[in-house]
Amino acid sequence: MHKRPASYQDNIHSCEVHRTDVQGTVHSLEAARWQGLPIAMAQTDESITVEAGYVPCSAVSVFLGGHGSWLARSGVSSWGGAIHAGQACVLPRHTEIDTGIINGVVELAVGAQFPEALLSRYLQDDARGFDLLLSSDERDVGLLSIFTSIKNEIVGGCISGAMFADGLSLALIAHVKARYAVRGEGLSSRGRLTQKHLARINEYVDCNLSLDISVACIAELVNMSPSHFSRVFKATTGMSPYRYLQDLRVRRSIELMKGPMSLAQIAMNVGLGSQSHFSDVFRRMTGVSPGKHRGQQRRREVAPFNEQSGVGAVREMSHF
Repeated sequence: MHKRPASYQDNIHSCEVHRTDVQGTVHSLEAARWQGLPIAMAQTDESITVEAGYVPCSAVSVFLGGHGSWLARSGVSSWGGAIHAGQACVLPRHTEIDTGIINGVVELAVGAQFPEALLSRYLQDDARGFDLLLSSDERDVGLLSIFTSIKNEIVGGCISGAMFADGLSLALIAHVKARYAVRGEGLSSRGRLTQKHLARINEYVDCNLSLDISVACIAELVNMSPSHFSRVFKATTGMSPYRYLQDLRVRRSIELMKGPMSLAQIAMNVGLGSQSHFSDVFRRMTGVSPGKHRGQQRRREVAPFNEQSGVGAVREMSHF
């Protein structure tokens, strides 16, 4: 059994932000089904003040919208800025906050925590050097984009699965490490997968396609950290692990549509969950709906699959 990195639920208690007094109302949004790094989302419709907060592990947050200003103080240090989309705040582990003040309205703020145990599982040796600088950033477009994708996935019910959550978590880790780490060295990107590695990966995924496969599960097959594996996999195949998995699922569904299974049954069989999610993925990858494609198959009018698409690329990869 391959173990994926610990989830939000596994780490929230060890990495919870401790507050002794909050004046004002904060509305928290649930992220229970999210399977990546610990995520918190919150809104305020009034000014708030937090007295004496403690952050046990590294954390980063960004405003997705709002207006007004915010300020935080820790000892002789203070940081803050305007409340607007892209305004970021970075906190090193063991940060003690004397006072945090929001004067205005936060339409939505999203934050992530980086528990050391979870960083080690995601990055292994690359986890060294993940010491963040206490800072605020007027506008971090990359962070805004990643957190917006995370928010959309959570609000949508996390239907894209563990590998999508892993991919977003790894992208967040890489971005934060490159931009805010004390030692700002980039992550290494050397190496390629061997034909033996690719064959092992193809065999595992083919046998477990109906499951919610994570990057960590596949990385373990070739004795790599999820972070290093994702870079090496893309360097070798030209696609991300998530795109590779979606391509294989679409290819399998095309074969299954030649038989009597309903589209809902096919969706479950290829690991895409609901029929609506299956339809969205299939249409995005092929340009037509599953129902239309099946109708074309049955009328023997289906055109040859475009070998330049992602699915064609996976077909070529399977011959390595």
